[in-house]
Amino acid sequence: MKQRIELIQGFEMPMLSSCIQMTRDGQYIFVTGAYKPRVRCYDVNELSLKFERCFDNECIQMKILSEDYSKVVFMHSNRYIEFHSQVGNYYTIRTPKQGRACDYRYSSCDLYCVGATNEIYRFNLEQGQYLEPLSSKSTGFNACEFNPEHELFACGSVEGHLECYDPRVRSLVGNIDCAVYANSNSGNSVSLPAVSCIKFKDALNIAVGTSTGQILMFDIRSNKPYFIKDHNYNLPIKRIDFHTLNDDYVLSIDKKICKIWNRHTGKNLTSIEPATPLNDMLNIPGSGLICLTNDSPKIFVYYIPTLGNAPKWCTFLDNITEELEEKPADTEELEEKPADTVYDDYKFLTLKELDTLGLSHLIGSDLLRAYMHGYFMDIRLYNQAKSVAEPFAFAEYRKQKLRAKIDLKREKSRVPLPIVPTVNKELAEKLLHDEGDFIVNKKKKQKAADTKESLTILKDSRFRSLFTNPDMQIDANHVSFKNIAPLVSRLSKQTAVEDESISNENDEDQDEEEQEDDDGNDLIDDMLTSDEDN
Repeated sequence: MKQRIELIQGFEMPMLSSCIQMTRDGQYIFVTGAYKPRVRCYDVNELSLKFERCFDNECIQMKILSEDYSKVVFMHSNRYIEFHSQVGNYYTIRTPKQGRACDYRYSSCDLYCVGATNEIYRFNLEQGQYLEPLSSKSTGFNACEFNPEHELFACGSVEGHLECYDPRVRSLVGNIDCAVYANSNSGNSVSLPAVSCIKFKDALNIAVGTSTGQILMFDIRSNKPYFIKDHNYNLPIKRIDFHTLNDDYVLSIDKKICKIWNRHTGKNLTSIEPATPLNDMLNIPGSGLICLTNDSPKIFVYYIPTLGNAPKWCTFLDNITEELEEKPADTEELEEKPADTVYDDYKFLTLKELDTLGLSHLIGSDLLRAYMHGYFMDIRLYNQAKSVAEPFAFAEYRKQKLRAKIDLKREKSRVPLPIVPTVNKELAEKLLHDEGDFIVNKKKKQKAADTKESLTILKDSRFRSLFTNPDMQIDANHVSFKNIAPLVSRLSKQTAVEDESISNENDEDQDEEEQEDDDGNDLIDDMLTSDEDN
């Protein structure tokens, strides 16, 4: 049975969760979801909800501007962008076209927004007004991000191009066609892959996710990817992140799966495939804790010790992991010890068995627990009902036990028959007849000790393959075998005569066994009658 830990109290949404981010001071986690559209802020030090705010429309993306929760930007599906302070909604603007992604340039206080247009909107938070937008040849963009080291602005177009802009000169400085490499890797030439997400690792390395499920690793000094990772689901990559402790590991998600893999070799460390579609991912910096938002109320939280230790606000996860590692994992011990069951004191009964016991009227009461195709019943109630429904069950059980004991004594007193091999069976029987040791022919004249010496030829290592290897089977239709046909026919006639005599003896033995069975039944009845009289 799976055991889950509620890491943060109320870490969920009424219906589904969409975006998730953590403040730079590592103290607060923002989660957006529905329904009704809302945002919730959780304090990780208190492991509880700090505040909750509702929106008029669904939130597409959010960006935390300050070190803590005091300044946050939310992009909505109705072209509105809301600026929130620590007290609530501070200001709202509207973009000319529907936005899809946004990022913030800290050095100049500019908010860059991309969407269903060829223009990149710039809004200056210091002046409180729009600046002249940047123009592009693409018809629209799906993702954008600033490089935190040299502030190169990269955005992914719907045509599959990665365009890089220098915000100092406000012009295009580089363009990479990612659709060519993604399309050739997937083998799909029907639709043109679009760029779905972007993530910078450092000043030179960038990961580009496509709408066909590929992740292209680029060095910005080259226009060719040095590695391509395919999720093999043909679904858009929704989020890419680089682990802060293990630089070689990349975390990526699409609608179906979350994969953790090596960026040099592409080898998977592990994969997480929940039952509900995934929307966003948060990798807690400097730890092995991962949060996944999805189309269900609960936000999935996974702890992977291979990636790193637990965060300082939930160090008890390391203690739990150590306790699990101390448990014995020997497979032999696990096989000897049966697995614990949940209903040890209950008996599972089908509807037909309930009718046999006359307990169908208990369906719907507290005495029966519905489960799958039947019901669970208390074992004490089941024993009482069975004793009432089958009053002679114990007598039948005792009779079967006595018969088993008598049969066991008979088996011990009988002489065991030799095991004749399946390969060249007729030859083995003829050899045994020739030696005069075949137990069926002489079972009344020989003792059990002579039987052990009757199979010496069959157990001889020199002739073992003749009776064990199927390739050594004698072919009666072969020319060599037909040459000795007269000898074989004489042996067959002799065997037939002996078999006839053996069958007569077997009939006599069968009559004797039937007589013994009748005597055994009479003995059992006498024993039961004497017990009842006593």
